[in-house]
Amino acid sequence: MFNNPIIRRYQYSQFRPQQFWTFGTLYTALVLLILFINTSLFHATNQFDSKQELYQALFIQFAVLQLLIAWIILPFNGSNVIPREIADRSYDFFRMLPLPAWQKTTGIIIGRNLFGWVIALINLVFFTYFAYAADITINLILQFLLTITCVTMVFNCAGLLLSQMTTKKGKPTSNIALVIVVFVFFGPFIGGMSEMLESDKLENARIWFGNNQIPALILVSGYTLITAIWMFIGNGRRFNREFEPLFSRPGEYIFSICYLIQVFLVMYHYLYDGYEDREESIQIYYFVTVLPMLFIPFLSVRSVDTYLEITRLHPPGKGLLSKVFLHSNFYSSLCLFVLWGISAGIVTLTGNYAIDDFWLILILLLPSYVVFIGLVELFTIYIIKNEKIGFLLVFLGALYLFLPLILAALFESEELLRFSPIGRFFKLEKMYQPDQIIPVLLVDLVFLIPILILIFRNYSAIAEIRGLLESIAQKKANQSNSTV
Repeated sequence: MFNNPIIRRYQYSQFRPQQFWTFGTLYTALVLLILFINTSLFHATNQFDSKQELYQALFIQFAVLQLLIAWIILPFNGSNVIPREIADRSYDFFRMLPLPAWQKTTGIIIGRNLFGWVIALINLVFFTYFAYAADITINLILQFLLTITCVTMVFNCAGLLLSQMTTKKGKPTSNIALVIVVFVFFGPFIGGMSEMLESDKLENARIWFGNNQIPALILVSGYTLITAIWMFIGNGRRFNREFEPLFSRPGEYIFSICYLIQVFLVMYHYLYDGYEDREESIQIYYFVTVLPMLFIPFLSVRSVDTYLEITRLHPPGKGLLSKVFLHSNFYSSLCLFVLWGISAGIVTLTGNYAIDDFWLILILLLPSYVVFIGLVELFTIYIIKNEKIGFLLVFLGALYLFLPLILAALFESEELLRFSPIGRFFKLEKMYQPDQIIPVLLVDLVFLIPILILIFRNYSAIAEIRGLLESIAQKKANQSNSTV
């Protein structure tokens, strides 16, 4: 691992004497202070009734320190690495290295915080020792270690991914916000963890997964590990394809299917095994599974240049417009909606739910979603013509979402709520009649038709440009052949 040139590059700066003695002394002093305060309270006051309570308090405090290092400080450093390298004009070093993307990712995550990882490992020894001394079961200790490891992987991969996606060119900002977060959550975390340990809630917590109940920490660890793997892959894609979207087309579909399966397995018991409130369960399933459709389109946006590139080898003439559409952001987002619709439809049919509810939600959700992805696509198409177009599109989106809510409050009319994608689901049970649904769809069409016209007009323009370019290239080739 230490043959990685990125780790070796950071090794000299991480272990230089000034940093080693400064932060090593700071951590040592903090550990001694924790031990001194707790042992003094044990011997001089009645704060602890037994050594077990003392060890439990020390375990919780070292747990907080471990989470502070592994979940906050290390990811925060990783989130600044690319802007810092760009500001120091040394980022080309990473681009020129003949290393696979996974080695670059590993090199930065480990190397950038090499000294921090050493401190985290040392602190983990204290954490484990005091957990064992506090009579916490080996099983629970292992679950703690697994959860901390998996969540640490997620946060550090997320920090580096955020660093790669940022456009900031300057030096990192100060750590004031980090200090505020630590002080705000330090007390409540200690109190909550103490209560769960004393009542054995944490060890006995179980979550349904399929037909079985498994320890909550094991399930959290498994899901966070899957998330870490996806983020690790995303970091590698950013290194290999810096100017392309985070998700490839197959990647966004595979991610969506993986997400749907994970949610289904967690909710399986509540959907099928005699749970008393199945209607509420299916509504929660609809809502949770629809979430990826709202953020994946932003992470898989292709530019107009990509549209021109993917049609480069297509012969001029018929079919060019359809090829642009099939490779567009608009089409891929519609495919995501189809995946969600198939998943929700299968759960609805196999769970013996009212199919009318599903069709009603589908009819009300589809136009709103098309408006949403249409605004995203308009931004993609028009950004090369007008850099400020985003402000107008955000205003239109806010108007579509919130104007009916504002008018409903002003005129004290609940009927106006159904014209907003947000408010209509609060009135869902009253919208089964056609006279309730048709006006809503008409309002959606008022927004949707101009958006679709503008999108396909620009698709046609892209097809014409590509056809013209291919015709010019073909004429030049013919002229060259005739000359020869």
